[in-house]
Amino acid sequence: MNCGNLSNKLGRYLDGELAPSSESAVRDHLDSCPACRADAEHQRCLAAFLTSSPIEPAPANLTRSILFEARQRISARQGSSFDILVDMVGWFRSAGRPLRWAAASTITFGILIGVMMGRHMASPGEQIQAANQSSLVEIYSLDFLSESPSGTLSDRYLAMVDGTSRGEE
Repeated sequence: MNCGNLSNKLGRYLDGELAPSSESAVRDHLDSCPACRADAEHQRCLAAFLTSSPIEPAPANLTRSILFEARQRISARQGSSFDILVDMVGWFRSAGRPLRWAAASTITFGILIGVMMGRHMASPGEQIQAANQSSLVEIYSLDFLSESPSGTLSDRYLAMVDGTSRGEE
């Protein structure tokens, strides 16, 4: 195992979510690499600090005051939809002929590209057929989670994605 591989597995190692074979490989690497060992110790200290820190409760009206402030800011910045449309039409009319041609060409080109891309998209039937031929774990590149011990969150997620009974005890 090298330092790059370890960085992908260190969090799961510290949480005890690795398979025994991967766990021993990580442990061997930590024994031989002072930089990775220091990084692991730093992450352990950080986790200990975060779990021991007291959590202050939020004020009772915090959500209400945040939503009120957000609505105030949005309404101050935004006019009605009609005002925005009038502004756009006014800009388009005040722009010179070359600028109007450029804007119209850009919009037409964007629509044309969207139509062409839509024609090349796989139909739902083709997508289902591809999913039947290979595992969703392979399609979404989730194979790095397959080393998880039974009953962990990673194992349950894989079971949900694959539709299997993995992790059920």
